[in-house]
Amino acid sequence: MVRIAVTLRSPARFSLLALLAPLIHALPAESAAVNVSAGAGSAFVAGQGGGVLTHGQTFQIDVLATRSSGNQWILQGSYERYGREAAIVTTIDSYDNGRLYTPIVVAGARSNALTMAAVELGLHRGRLEGVVRPYFEALAGASRTEQSPGPASSFRNDRRPDPGLAVASRTSDWAPTLTLGAGLQILAPGRIGLTASAAARWSPARDLVGPLVPMRLGATWPVAPDAEPEVERPSRHTPRLRLSAGASALRDPARLRGETGPSLALAVETTVPVSRGLALSLEGEEVVRRKEVRGVIRQEVDDSGNLVDVYGKVPLSFTATAVTAGVRASKRFSRLGLDFRVGLGWGRTGGFGRTRTVVTGYTAVDNQLVAITETQDIGAGGAGSGLAYTATAGIGVGLQGPLGVFAETGALGLHLARDDVLVAPVRAGLVLR
Repeated sequence: MVRIAVTLRSPARFSLLALLAPLIHALPAESAAVNVSAGAGSAFVAGQGGGVLTHGQTFQIDVLATRSSGNQWILQGSYERYGREAAIVTTIDSYDNGRLYTPIVVAGARSNALTMAAVELGLHRGRLEGVVRPYFEALAGASRTEQSPGPASSFRNDRRPDPGLAVASRTSDWAPTLTLGAGLQILAPGRIGLTASAAARWSPARDLVGPLVPMRLGATWPVAPDAEPEVERPSRHTPRLRLSAGASALRDPARLRGETGPSLALAVETTVPVSRGLALSLEGEEVVRRKEVRGVIRQEVDDSGNLVDVYGKVPLSFTATAVTAGVRASKRFSRLGLDFRVGLGWGRTGGFGRTRTVVTGYTAVDNQLVAITETQDIGAGGAGSGLAYTATAGIGVGLQGPLGVFAETGALGLHLARDDVLVAPVRAGLVLR
C-alpha cells in the first residue's frame, strides 16, 4: 500500500492532485517491484534567453513501480537552480516606430536567479536484462518556479535613464511541466544500478523560450538481476506512451496571428486502457510561437556627445504549456486505427511578453491633475495561467511489436484573465506499448 499526503494550500496544488488522481487510481494493487533512484549533476538552458543563465545544478529522486514488460510507473521529484552572469540587460517598453523608451542597464551577477522544483508522473521504459540497460522516460506534472529579474529603469525624458534603478522583486509561480529523458543503467554488485541520464524539461518562465536540460549521475536500488523471472507480457491493459511533435497555427490572440511564426508543438501522453477502445489519459503539451522585433540593444555616445541608439533583433516569442487529464477513445480496423481525445486541466503562458501601464493623459480633479492610465501588451503580454482544454483527432498504424505511428490535429485552448490563447497543433509521433 502506498499513501500520499498532500496539503492543499493553493488552487495549483489542487489542480495537480485532480490531474494525477485518475492515473494513480488506475495503478494495480499487485504492482511488482518498487525501486528508488536518486541523482545529481549539472544543467543548462537551451533556446532564447538561456544564454545569461549559468552554473546550473540539478537534483532528483524517483520512485518506480514495475507494471509490465519494460514499463515502470515513475513518480519524480526534482530541483534545479541557475545563476546569472553580469550582463547588459535590455527591457522593451516600446519598439519599431514607437518612442524609444528602452531601459538598458547592467545587471549584476546573481546566484539562484532561476529555481524550479517539480513533481511529475509518467512512464519509464527500458530493458530488464543485461549489464547495460538503456531506458527512456516521459512525464508531466507541475513545478514551482522562482525568478529574480534584472533591474528595471525609469526615465526622466525620451532616452536618458534615471540613474536610480528600481529592482523588480523576486517572482514565484506555479506552472505545468513536461519532461522527456533518456539514460543508461549499469548493473553493479549489491543489486545497485549506476545511472547516467539527460532530459529536456519544458515549463513556462519569464524571458525564456526553450527547455531546461539537466544531466545527472546517480544510482538505483534494488535492481532485478537477469536470473529473476520476467514480469508479465504486455496486454491490452498495459499503459502506453504517446510522443509527438510538429507545428501549430495560432487562432487567438488574433492580433498576433501575422506577427508570430510557428515553432515547436510537442505532446507527451500516458494512457491507461480501462476497456476495449477507451483509456484514461494524462498529457502535457507545449506550443512555441516565435517573434523577433527591431529594437534598441545598446546606446553609445558619439564624438559630439550625443546619445546614439544601436538597433538589433530583440526576442518577443511566447510559449503556452498545459497539462490535462482526459479520455481517449479509439476504433481499430486491423492495423489501422482512429483516435479521439478530450481533456481538461491547467495551462500557463511564458516567454518575453510584457504588460505595462502607460499614462495616456491627465484630468483635473479638485484642482489637481490626475493621470489617466491604460494597460498595453507588448508581444503576448505578461504571463498568465488558467483553465486549459484540448481536443484532438488522429489516425494511427500499428507496426511490428510494441511500436506504432500516428498523426493528429486538434485544438489547445487556455482561458486566461486577459487574452485567451487558442492554437491548432498538427503533430506526428510514436506509440510505445
